[in-house]
Amino acid sequence: MDSDAKIGGLLARFRSDAILLHRPYPPFAAAATKSRFGGLPALPAGIDWPRMADGTALHFLAQIDCSALPFRGELPERGMLFFFGRDDEEQIWDADYAGDKTWRVIHAPDASGDDPARAAPADLPPIGGSYPRPNWRPFLMEGERAPNVHVEWPIELRRMDTWPDASALTDADFGWEGGEDWRGRLLALVNKEKQAQKQAEERGRLWDAYQEALDARRADAFYAASGYVRPAAQSGEALSRDTRLALRILQEDGGAQAWPDRWVHVGFFCRAMRVTLQRPSARTNIEDVDARIAAAATWMARADAADPAAPVPAAERDEFRRWATSLKRGESAVPLDYAVADWILEAAKAAIRSFAHDPIKARLISPTLYDVMGPFFRGDSAWGIQYSQMLGHAPSSQQARMTDDATVCLLNLASDAGLGWMFGDVGEATYWIKPDALARRDFAAVEASLEGH
Repeated sequence: MDSDAKIGGLLARFRSDAILLHRPYPPFAAAATKSRFGGLPALPAGIDWPRMADGTALHFLAQIDCSALPFRGELPERGMLFFFGRDDEEQIWDADYAGDKTWRVIHAPDASGDDPARAAPADLPPIGGSYPRPNWRPFLMEGERAPNVHVEWPIELRRMDTWPDASALTDADFGWEGGEDWRGRLLALVNKEKQAQKQAEERGRLWDAYQEALDARRADAFYAASGYVRPAAQSGEALSRDTRLALRILQEDGGAQAWPDRWVHVGFFCRAMRVTLQRPSARTNIEDVDARIAAAATWMARADAADPAAPVPAAERDEFRRWATSLKRGESAVPLDYAVADWILEAAKAAIRSFAHDPIKARLISPTLYDVMGPFFRGDSAWGIQYSQMLGHAPSSQQARMTDDATVCLLNLASDAGLGWMFGDVGEATYWIKPDALARRDFAAVEASLEGH
């Protein structure tokens, strides 16, 4: 059998249904849903916020409405599933190392998702501890405390095809056990080293070819399930992508929607500017750093005193635009300084995330800005497609579960540039459960792992 046929056979044999935890973009486009990433959990009365044995409160990551599953499979047909995990700077989800489980899964079989959002414990640690996650890093000065509640985003539950990683395939899957005839065995005895080298090279080629085919299948499955349009290949441009995107934000909207049309943009822009300009390197190539920091503080105070969703009056908006875009470096002819472009884009991401939980506020973001920022929120990244799922074959940045392992992927949370989440180094946090424990709804038996590249 040639390699293409063997790979095609493996993909057909191991295809498995999974549930895509689809994060709609724009977020106001989400269908009515009680499932969500982040925010605060709708825990029923009588269920305590989970803690470790030493009293450390765990971070809330996601809740799933079991009644809305596109297919049930082994999962409960009613109630809510709540997922918690310790999201500190180390992110060690090894119970033996930590001395306690750093995760919890709660199934509330009678919950409908209509319970009031449970307030976070007063002692809930900041996310990332002393190392804030990517979504907050651009805005926090050294020593500033990061939030302790994750960005909230609605989830739609959709069926999706999945396949195992190449690292999940066994030798038997490739037909490498007991496959030699007597001639092959005789050759191995006569020239073991040469035979072993040839087999290793063949296995390497097959694994690489399988992974390439898998990447294409996964991308097709993700775009089919999510409904997102696959991004077009980028052509060479004189300006960087970030500068081009920022210029679109500045130039394509006019009138009342001209940037910054809401105070949320002003506040985040100035915080990002302040963090950058406080660095010693800024003083070597930017003039009037102290004056700019002082002006940023003034604008931040004005933004903090306003409702983030309130419109910026036209006169103040025009004044802010002139000041914000005036930064130059020497005789540079670039139409927008790259640092300014970065601050505009980081502020836009933060504004979208801040309003994602509220359909009314989410609709205040201009259509142009949603369109421009789409590449940051639709799952595509330099590391491939980023998505979270339940059931099926869970992608792994290290060693995937082998195909002969019956353990069920209860939930696989991927690092997500749109949410600003990071597990390990662009890895995954995965909750596993044995089939018998799942059948008896023993979610205390869940095990979890956190991996990174």
